[in-house]
Amino acid sequence: RIKAWDLRTYKEVHTYHSVRPAHSLDISARGVLAVGHGPHVEMWRDALATKQKAPYMSHLLPASAVASVEFCPHEDVLGVGHALGFASLLVPGAGEAAFDAFEANPYATKKQRREAEVTALLEKLNPETITLDVSVIGTVDRSPGERMAEMKASKDAAEAERKANRKERKKARGRSKSAKRLARKSANINDERREKMRAAMAKRTQDRERAKRGDEPIDALDRFSAAPTVGNP
Repeated sequence: RIKAWDLRTYKEVHTYHSVRPAHSLDISARGVLAVGHGPHVEMWRDALATKQKAPYMSHLLPASAVASVEFCPHEDVLGVGHALGFASLLVPGAGEAAFDAFEANPYATKKQRREAEVTALLEKLNPETITLDVSVIGTVDRSPGERMAEMKASKDAAEAERKANRKERKKARGRSKSAKRLARKSANINDERREKMRAAMAKRTQDRERAKRGDEPIDALDRFSAAPTVGNP
């Protein structure tokens, strides 16, 4: 049997039954009692505060015998040394969590953490960015049209300054090569020659058609020639 005693009164508090005599005992920071007897390891939750009817967890090490058990501080881990080696068991709720010493309030709620985060962000800002401008208070508000015109003028001025300071880039992309320039120049010359040839061919075609009809070529001075008369010469 396993008996729990109160050293303040030297009286027995609780008694638990084990199949074999216990070889090792250990108590975690949250009051979990670990008992090692034979090949068995039993964990009793709140075994010292109230009488438990059954173990919280149990583990069997086949073909081995438990030598010692011990909880890791601030963790839910139980170390078990036995005849065949060492084993680590996870016991949820056994260890007392080690709080971060840099946290102001480890038990803060979600709302409190959100407000603390907002406060920390406001403390990083400069006071000038979150305070009122005393020069604006008490002044007369201008019409929206004037403000829009002023904003547009400032925007146009900034755009003009940006364009003036911008360097012109030469977007040649292969057009500035000598062969390309010569090809473009020859293409322009060929276009002029082609137009002249078309005009000459059109004129020859018209002359050929007039010759077939028997018409004389029309000259610009034909309008001043005397009209033919009908009668005896």
